[in-house]
Amino acid sequence: MKEILINQYKENIPRELQDCPQWILFQKVPRTNRYGEIKFAKIPTSPLTLSSTDWNSKKMWTSFEVALYVLVNSKADGLAFVLSSGDPFVCIDLDHCIENDSLSLPAKAIVETFTGSYMELSQSKQGIHIFCKGQVPGNLNSQVNGVEIYQGNHCIAMTGDVDSKHLKGSETLIDYDKELNQLYQDYTPRIQTRAFSEAPTSTEELPDSSTIIDTMCRFNQRARELFYGSNLSGDWSKDDFSLLLLLRSFTHGNSELMESIFLQSALSRLGENSKRRNEESYLKYLRGSIQKANQIGHQNFWDYQFIKSPRRELSR
Repeated sequence: MKEILINQYKENIPRELQDCPQWILFQKVPRTNRYGEIKFAKIPTSPLTLSSTDWNSKKMWTSFEVALYVLVNSKADGLAFVLSSGDPFVCIDLDHCIENDSLSLPAKAIVETFTGSYMELSQSKQGIHIFCKGQVPGNLNSQVNGVEIYQGNHCIAMTGDVDSKHLKGSETLIDYDKELNQLYQDYTPRIQTRAFSEAPTSTEELPDSSTIIDTMCRFNQRARELFYGSNLSGDWSKDDFSLLLLLRSFTHGNSELMESIFLQSALSRLGENSKRRNEESYLKYLRGSIQKANQIGHQNFWDYQFIKSPRRELSR
């Protein structure tokens, strides 16, 4: 299996990326949620230390050739490329855009826009990585829309898998600065109308947590999947943050409610010691993530008057 993967890396990854000494490894680690379902998290690992500690420090990166050698002779599962502010590379990560061998319309439009630049399937084969050149204001996590843009301090678990009718790439990295910035602008959160509104002036206007959970899971499919752990990416931190961004909308940014509801979800690992060494460390991680979600999240707050109108809930 590794031989096939290594050949894909050598034959398909652009020489321009191979020549950059910004390579590390990743290892798939199985984790079991509270419902007994096994998901795999991709843990970045330095080829020099075989540890995830300080993986994003430049001194922990190495050349493509050395990373390949360590991959062959270790229990690592693949190579990862580290995006740095010192290079011109940007990666567009399209999540869950391929289903039943069909590409979603938004993803299709993005693939068309960046035609000719390097593209590969993700580890799950349900997503697409697009590499090109350009500069954007910063990393963008529009996880609700399944569109992420990374320019620095982030690693991409590479596959070299270009065998898909949905890809329109090559071994070239094209300068798509103008298109990147338009995409960044298109997926930067904006205030929506109708079901969403500005936050109420008092948290007393919010319903109780049970009603919030019920509303969120009825009207937002992705929130329901994350809350019940039915369709996870395998990247626990990423799934955690995706749910917190959605919780921000449905709790109007109320940190206490966000924490309380999150701890009732399938993503909660309080007491399992699988995310942090102890409960105190885990809660510190969770509260830091909530603070970050509230800092960068959009202002699309759910209007609870909306549910008094005829229901348009999702099919169960």
